[in-house]
Amino acid sequence: MRTTRLIAAASSLLATAALLAGGQTASAQPDAVRVPAGVAKPANCSSIPPDRDLNVTTTVHQVGLDLGVSDKVMLAGFETGWVESHMNNLSCGDRDSLGVFQQRPSQGWGTPAQIMDVRYAATQFFTRAINSERNHPGYSADQIAWDVQRSCCPAAYANALGKAQSMLAEVAGSGPSNSDGIGGARAYKWGDQQLIFSRGTDGALHHWYWIPGQGTRSDSWAGTVVGEPTGFAYGNQEHVFARGPNNTLLHWWWIDDGSGLHFADWGGQAFSDPTTFVWNGQQHIFAKNSAGQLFHWFWDPTDLQVHTVNWNGAPGTFVGTPFGYSFGNQQHVVARGPNNTLYHWWWDQGTGKVTFADWGGQAYSDPVAFVYGDQQQIFATSSKNTLYHWWWTPQEGGLQNDWGGNAS
Repeated sequence: MRTTRLIAAASSLLATAALLAGGQTASAQPDAVRVPAGVAKPANCSSIPPDRDLNVTTTVHQVGLDLGVSDKVMLAGFETGWVESHMNNLSCGDRDSLGVFQQRPSQGWGTPAQIMDVRYAATQFFTRAINSERNHPGYSADQIAWDVQRSCCPAAYANALGKAQSMLAEVAGSGPSNSDGIGGARAYKWGDQQLIFSRGTDGALHHWYWIPGQGTRSDSWAGTVVGEPTGFAYGNQEHVFARGPNNTLLHWWWIDDGSGLHFADWGGQAFSDPTTFVWNGQQHIFAKNSAGQLFHWFWDPTDLQVHTVNWNGAPGTFVGTPFGYSFGNQQHVVARGPNNTLYHWWWDQGTGKVTFADWGGQAYSDPVAFVYGDQQQIFATSSKNTLYHWWWTPQEGGLQNDWGGNAS
């Protein structure tokens, strides 16, 4: 049952931050004598299922998407899940190991009840795996898997590559397995629930959610919202951002750990509705600043801090609400320019710099964007109320055309 409680800090966020910062935990110590259940059946297990539990693989995949993990980290999660449990939520294991990742309460992974919650277990694995990838960028997926698990058998994770890839293909299709291009939204999926957020007639943030077998429920998350909110799922958390009455960024988040609802004013300059996405474990939010350029907030779990910076470079004040998305090691934001062309900013991890370009075309509405394979796709309404299309490919660069129709 959900509880609503406004507090200033969240112990779950602190724990996640400590993990991503490389903080010392008992589970980070080598456990070289532990034998994964997928390698040899533990004495206290009557049997180990020969194949994956699709509900488990789907949940693990979704948690990875929510956390914005890389393809390598996602693959490490599936290699680990197969080696440790054949991707099943086991209630037994070597010594006190439990769950899909065979995590041990005695080694600091959580309580038995927490570890048996697949979303919790996957969040714990992925947060450590993100940290491993940052500390060791040259590691392969199987090396990340063993760096997190520290079991008896490091070669087992590499040997699970083929099975991990087939399980990923089953839950993710043939496209990329990470969350590139998935921006925030007023409605999104969290676990098996459907969530919708909007500004109510009283100006507060209102929340509807649908739970299988229980139907639709709603509640108020309070506050005073200007415009429309946006949000995303993040591990075992639900996040929502909106423009406040003083043009600052308001942030609500709910954690599935009994602490309930939390709220903070992130300050800064929000002179438009915000746009959001998760990239590499970080939470990124953009809105128009008072000068008509981009204002950028990002929360980094390695230091548990909210950082702010202006993304300048545009020759004029953009119009409407921007739209953001991630693309590999890049962060992208598009918006409607003052002359109804497409403004485009992007930050590249390799250079650490923000670049701006006017992509031209016809943007007579706020644009929307997503990633398709290795392509960036952007759409807006044209001057003729048709659907105008920009796309970028590694082979051809930026292209555009008019898809016709009636987009009014």
